[in-house]
Amino acid sequence: MRVASPALTFLLASAVDAFSPISIGRPSDATKLSAYGIGSWNKSSSGGGGGVAVATPTRNPWDDSNAGQHVEKSYGIDSWTSAPPKMKKSYGLGSWNKAASTTGGADAVAADMLNSSRKASTAAAAQLPSTDNFKSSPRWRKKTKQLATLGPASSTFEMIEKLFLAGADVFRLNFSHGEHAQKKELLDIIRAVEDKYDHPIAILGDLQGPKIRTGTFANPDGEMLQEGQIFRFDSDETPGNNQRVFLPHPEIIEASEIGHELLIDDGKVKVVVVGTGPGYLDCEVVVGGMIKDRKGPLLITYFEQTRLESAVVARGDLGVECQPEDVPILQKVIIDECRSQGKPVVVATQMMESMIDSPTPTRAEASDAATAIYDGADAIMLSAESAAGSYPVESVMMQQRIINRVEGDPHYSQYLQNNRPRITDGSSTAAIILAARSVAKNVNAKCIASFTVGGSTARKASMKRPEQPIMAISPLKETCRQLAMSWGVYAEYCPKENLNTDNFRDMLQTACDIGLKKGLVSDDKDLLVVTAGFPFGTPGAANIIRVIPAAGPTYWDSTL
Repeated sequence: MRVASPALTFLLASAVDAFSPISIGRPSDATKLSAYGIGSWNKSSSGGGGGVAVATPTRNPWDDSNAGQHVEKSYGIDSWTSAPPKMKKSYGLGSWNKAASTTGGADAVAADMLNSSRKASTAAAAQLPSTDNFKSSPRWRKKTKQLATLGPASSTFEMIEKLFLAGADVFRLNFSHGEHAQKKELLDIIRAVEDKYDHPIAILGDLQGPKIRTGTFANPDGEMLQEGQIFRFDSDETPGNNQRVFLPHPEIIEASEIGHELLIDDGKVKVVVVGTGPGYLDCEVVVGGMIKDRKGPLLITYFEQTRLESAVVARGDLGVECQPEDVPILQKVIIDECRSQGKPVVVATQMMESMIDSPTPTRAEASDAATAIYDGADAIMLSAESAAGSYPVESVMMQQRIINRVEGDPHYSQYLQNNRPRITDGSSTAAIILAARSVAKNVNAKCIASFTVGGSTARKASMKRPEQPIMAISPLKETCRQLAMSWGVYAEYCPKENLNTDNFRDMLQTACDIGLKKGLVSDDKDLLVVTAGFPFGTPGAANIIRVIPAAGPTYWDSTL
């Protein structure tokens, strides 16, 4: 049995592995991989351009499967090259030519992309440091983040890496299952992927809430409760019968009032409190069924406004605790409340349920995921789809495609504009954030760069859902990881020794360099709106805003 808030969730920002220091340089024409939402691939793509800023792998992460062969097997086609164009398009594979198909499908293409990019980067190293040019793809431009739960289907380095490249920004570890040693192994793998790609990854630890159980019954098979009968929960430890049972939780008895509903065994049996007294509750059975040992009541109360750090809208639990027709309304209420507080909110449960056994979702599931995005959620989550399903990578890729499609819809921007929460604390940080969004929109800036230590400035910027991506620059790895779950925020770890906080011009140049590295700007005239606070490191001290071109703070063109 579960309590009303069954899972305590929090971000594990453990520093298992350090990030590599930032590598500075300018992106060339992006080499793209459509199988992971990164455009199209042909022979000319591998001929030059800047390199991908990743560590040289000691193993080929693409060996154990490939997208083309997976589809061939699923649909019984002889070769991927003979697959209908419509099928290829449905998998986000864009243009697929002989050069790709003869090297083993999407995974071989990805390996070629990484290898050729590294060679190009090495050749040009003397003139130009390596760049993250593959980050100009839709996977890195989406603003709604993705959570993927890890499990038996996704516990290897190769699979976790593929989920990351397919769109996962946060990995969820469910501590209700498995041993702690196994979770530590997964955490180490995630940190290895993070280190390889020099990109912060958050880990969401889902802790099981306290278990509330009834006592035992004299009949080992339990008792059948009939609709309309009165059943008592009390403090008598005597084994129960079909009239009563021991409830070893006096706090539940004390908190219950006439009219409160209690759900037993995840909602299979439903009763309503009709009488209370010292140490007992009398309940009328509304939905009958079998009640057995150690099954217990879940008390249904009302959602109250609280101060949050983050929230997960677990529709499965809400569906047990509330009427089905109330769940969509509560989803919107919780999202709005979190946004008004500037706290990340995730929509979860049965998002792509059919993709546990199918390579494509139902249209209703696609619509459900899109609705969560339109509602303004910071992130959407996969559970069994990525943890135990047959198509974990396809599930993440499908979510990414839905995110990109919705965020490209003019209605989405309009919805966000109509529902932007007000920042009314009167602080200088709030004023700077509001000004930054307005300035960025008016000058058509490519991004908003925010120097932050604890992440509060970046989270407040995310509250306003600006049109431009938010590039958060922090000297703390933990902050970068935590911001991985915030809408529109792409964080970059910049060690203190690489951040000259005594010289603001150097900080502005660092913002330009990181923007180029992350692919957020590509031309000298591309503009960045930079916010910072001095003294640097003072919480909530955002008090500076500057507009600078990507060429650097000492450059300005008369046409800008």
